[in-house]
Amino acid sequence: LYAVLESGTGFGEYLVVSLSKCERGPPLLPANLQEDQWVHVEAGVSLSQYLQRFVDAAGLPLEVYDRIDGQHLVPYQAVIPHLQWNQLGEAFRELFRRQRAAYRRINGGTSAPALKVGVERRLASSKEA
Repeated sequence: LYAVLESGTGFGEYLVVSLSKCERGPPLLPANLQEDQWVHVEAGVSLSQYLQRFVDAAGLPLEVYDRIDGQHLVPYQAVIPHLQWNQLGEAFRELFRRQRAAYRRINGGTSAPALKVGVERRLASSKEA
């Protein structure tokens, strides 16, 4: 879902998430979770697109949005419903932890993508939207 999330639409509270520490390339998507196989997402994908593909591949019914109140967020931020995060956050965190380990294994080094939940939203400029 790359739809508009209106803060008063009955979704309840929402959380803004951001991605950082992708120094050795874009984050990974699960290719085969049974065999712990991962593939890089193509460069230039926004966080909302990446997260939606990530949760879809994992079978987690988490909705991800790229804007709130009709305003686009910067590409490295996304919005998720708070209630869904409360229900699915633990499963997501475990899977994202596995992605971080695979990222370090595939790309080398000690750094891996980090997802911060509950950050201050940053609106995209007209060039980024």
